[in-house]
Amino acid sequence: MTISMASWWLIYGLRQIEKNASLASVQIVRGERMLHWEGLSLILLILGGGLSLLYYSLREFRRNKDLKEFFATLTHELKTPLASLRLQVESLQEDLANTEHSRLMERLAGDAGRLELQLENALFLASLGDSDQFHIENLDLREISVQLQSHWPEIEIEVPEKYMVKADTRALEGVLKNLIQNARVHGHATKIKMIATKEKTQIHLRVEDNGDGFSGDTGGLGQLFKRHTSHSGSGVGLYLAKTLTEKMQGKIEFESKAKNGFTARLTLRGAL
Repeated sequence: MTISMASWWLIYGLRQIEKNASLASVQIVRGERMLHWEGLSLILLILGGGLSLLYYSLREFRRNKDLKEFFATLTHELKTPLASLRLQVESLQEDLANTEHSRLMERLAGDAGRLELQLENALFLASLGDSDQFHIENLDLREISVQLQSHWPEIEIEVPEKYMVKADTRALEGVLKNLIQNARVHGHATKIKMIATKEKTQIHLRVEDNGDGFSGDTGGLGQLFKRHTSHSGSGVGLYLAKTLTEKMQGKIEFESKAKNGFTARLTLRGAL
């Protein structure tokens, strides 16, 4: 568009000179020469600038792609030893139960779980644009909920048997883990409930807690790297919960009142 406008400016200027043929011939020649050189120089500069922007944009795109691949590889490599570390911590936690070191092991297990979740979130962020990373299958919602309860005993589950949903295993676990972690860390919740109901071909899952809640606009929740208060997190957890749910063709809504807990309502596709 810019090059077209510059070309039109050149053509228009030359036509104006032709119309002013009554002027002295020397002035016409000078004006025509000026328009030729200035117009061509402007067009060449615009073209050169456009090509430079294209080159640097492509180079930045390749750099970001390489950085994402490196980040994904690094995160994946760190997950294996971290999972092993967490298993050893949980084993020690059982061995040292009812001793003076039990509280220390409980904090260590919590920190290991939180670090594992952050690495999982980083891996999700690096692979959100890759549709091959999501494998939709029929999943038992209660089975996944019980697995999460083994890591967070404070969760109360009200999910009937054989509530099957169409979802990706890692993505669904990531959504629920981030909602639970958000309730525990930022909401300081001591109780978390997971309640599931069925409506025609949809499964509605409500995750609610008794934490501090959120006093701001819940419509702004789920935006990446948006901090609502000085004490809030980076927004990655709720952003991934929202994005991953949408990737599974579901939706999620947040409800909260200050000091009255926080509620996340998930709507997932039911499996026949």
